[in-house]
Amino acid sequence: MAIIGKIRDNSALVVAVIGLGLFAFLFMDMKSCGGAPQQNMELGSYKKQNPSLFSSKREKVDQKAYQKAMVTFRQNVESQVGQEFQQEKISNEQSLGRELSSEEFAALRDKYITKLQDQVKNIDAQVWAFVLDSTIVSQEYDALSLVVDNKKELMSYLTATNGFPVLAEFKQKGSQFLDSLGNIDTTKVRSSVKAMSKAKKPEEKKRWEQTKTYYSKNLLREKYFNILKQGMYVTNLEAENEYLSQNNKKSISYVFNSYNDFKPNEIKASESEVKAYFEKHKSDPIYKNEERTRSLLYFPIPIIPSKEDSSRVEASLNELVADFSKGKNDSSFVSKHHNQKFYFPRIVALREGNPKLQEIQQKQYPSLSYPFSKDNDFSLADSGKVINAFVSNGQMHIAKINGTTPSSFEARHIFINTKDVTDSVLLIKKSLRDSLFSLATSENFDDLIKKHHDTLIGDNGKIKQFDRSMLIFQKLAKHIDVANISVIDTVQSNYGYHIVEVLKRSEESYPLVSLISKDLKTSDETKRKIKEDAYQLIEKIDTKTSAINEPYKKRIKFDTLVMKQRYSPMPLEINYNRPEEGSVMNFSSKVKNELIKFAFQKEIKEGTIIGAPIDNNTDFMVVFLYSLNKKDEPTIQGHYNTAREELIKEKKFNATVKKIAKAKSLKAIASNLGKEVKTGEVNFAQNQVGKESLPDPEVVGNIFSMAKDGEQSKPIKGKNGVYVVRIDSTQKASAAKDYNKEKEILLNKKEQQVQNEAMQALVKKADIIDNRILNQLNIVREDESSSYWIWIVIGAVVLLGGGFFFYKKRQDGQKNESLRVGNE
Repeated sequence: MAIIGKIRDNSALVVAVIGLGLFAFLFMDMKSCGGAPQQNMELGSYKKQNPSLFSSKREKVDQKAYQKAMVTFRQNVESQVGQEFQQEKISNEQSLGRELSSEEFAALRDKYITKLQDQVKNIDAQVWAFVLDSTIVSQEYDALSLVVDNKKELMSYLTATNGFPVLAEFKQKGSQFLDSLGNIDTTKVRSSVKAMSKAKKPEEKKRWEQTKTYYSKNLLREKYFNILKQGMYVTNLEAENEYLSQNNKKSISYVFNSYNDFKPNEIKASESEVKAYFEKHKSDPIYKNEERTRSLLYFPIPIIPSKEDSSRVEASLNELVADFSKGKNDSSFVSKHHNQKFYFPRIVALREGNPKLQEIQQKQYPSLSYPFSKDNDFSLADSGKVINAFVSNGQMHIAKINGTTPSSFEARHIFINTKDVTDSVLLIKKSLRDSLFSLATSENFDDLIKKHHDTLIGDNGKIKQFDRSMLIFQKLAKHIDVANISVIDTVQSNYGYHIVEVLKRSEESYPLVSLISKDLKTSDETKRKIKEDAYQLIEKIDTKTSAINEPYKKRIKFDTLVMKQRYSPMPLEINYNRPEEGSVMNFSSKVKNELIKFAFQKEIKEGTIIGAPIDNNTDFMVVFLYSLNKKDEPTIQGHYNTAREELIKEKKFNATVKKIAKAKSLKAIASNLGKEVKTGEVNFAQNQVGKESLPDPEVVGNIFSMAKDGEQSKPIKGKNGVYVVRIDSTQKASAAKDYNKEKEILLNKKEQQVQNEAMQALVKKADIIDNRILNQLNIVREDESSSYWIWIVIGAVVLLGGGFFFYKKRQDGQKNESLRVGNE
């Protein structure tokens, strides 16, 4: 009671304390929501599903989980790249028939170091997606009270018992759980899992805990999405609509006038017209800003070698021609001077545009495409001739003719592997070769392959031109180039004996070359000159756009100035809350960072051009910010081009209508437009009119609203052009006994889509804020909701002022009471 009395006597003070507490609560909540300018210390945050009254509405991303995942992902990448390095090393050594030289090994090592560095750069995005995915879905697990029993359920899941299937990764090629025939051995799975669970060494225990955590999450995820799938249902009405959309059809005759058929600039739209059109249509879905973003335009200024730069490379290559043509050891000469330090003895040379090129490149067979200007040099050159320097695929080359190879052939061989065998085994293999050679005929050759062919590379004895095996069996390839058709012969390669028969070979042949290539590098002087030109262009654009007040007019001026310089400005959206989301990730890390730094400059205004071009190694990028887009608040500067395109479409539609106004029949309409009357079939399932390639559901809807056969539509404004349609006949769907087939199809479709669609919905609901890149770049995220701060401060002042007023009044009342009692 005494405490209650004290609270009652100091009620004004309590009010003030509550006011301060409320202010602190609101302050902390606003901080966690990103509602005030601040340094973004946390990685990011997301909305809680069920926040309590006295807690923040947002939850921070767990930094420890993020860092732990980073370590795991990096280890996996390092392991994978290491395996790829070893595989390519072995493959190259097999192709060359020897170990790699120190230079070749260093070049291959550097290639995979670069590859590792590139993949490590992408780990951050993968880890972020993984952690968010796990975090957001875990809220769903909690809401549904989903758990995994580690003792029983998880063990059953891992050992494929009690109704659980064998996990997919346990059945992959190379798995330790496969038997000699490649079938899954469940006994091996169970014994391995049980052995891991009873581990006693610290590192083994840690590995088991990591395994349990990983597979527990997988099982929880499967449970969750299985629950969603169980909730999938297809109604009779949905199934009936699907059936009707497939089987209700209309045969039509139509005339189509594409918007693209108009001449460039035939239909124009003034700035005032575009602005008026946007104001009228800005509530249309096409203009809705789903997210808060920053809209940029950019264009690249290519960094290309000057004539002087190219001449220097050409001269350095042509200096090698004499020694290259005289030399007998192409391998060492090429390895010394080639930019990649690798020598392939059978590089096939084809003229640019030859359709065979794509086929050869898909097989990863070494090839060279040479320009049309060098066609006679390659086709008429004798073996040993060196072709002077020429440019292809951005590099400069010299090529030495080593002979020719047919454009195609088919052959078969019995391969007897003698690699790394002892002398006694070699004698046995040689005896087998002699015996099979004496027995082999065209009739029994395939049977001998089945019985005696050693599969080194999986060719099953069949050889076609430009197979990778031709790099391994070089002597065999040379033999096939010139051998008589259907004559069985023997060849000895670096890997063993071959009994070979050429079945057919084309008359057409291609040159085989040794190649020395050098990169066409831009000199520092040339690059500096290009950069100076970029600065001058930026200054010119800045001067011209700064004199304009309205942001959308600044954007128009930017487009005009850039296109006059024969560059094409390209759009780029940067999400305010998630800057590393979307197409900005297509750029290198360096360029991405520069783009974000520019877009998040303090107090940046619409119509701002970047101060210095971004060096993108191959070009200099010039960037222009034209719109700061608020969610659900479309602006003309943000949507000017879209509004202009839609207005021009409308004008093209009106121009088409005017042109065919007096024509009544389809034939007359087609004649007025210089088109022909087409026929086709339409149904709702395809949403496509006749043979026009682009779907246009609005037009299809108009067609099905026409009830009578023979009825002709008025001009229909489609997405892609203007249609006039006549219904020739209607095919109504026959009555169906049931729609079970449609139900099954729709249900399968829903079940396949449920995981992806559910995750998209959860991510959208979580309203994720990603601060990683902003923290890295020391960027303070500014927010335009600072008015909230004003109301918070006003509220705090009112509460404190009110508390002080009541407290003062209470004190005055107590004094008056004391005086009154004293007087009595």
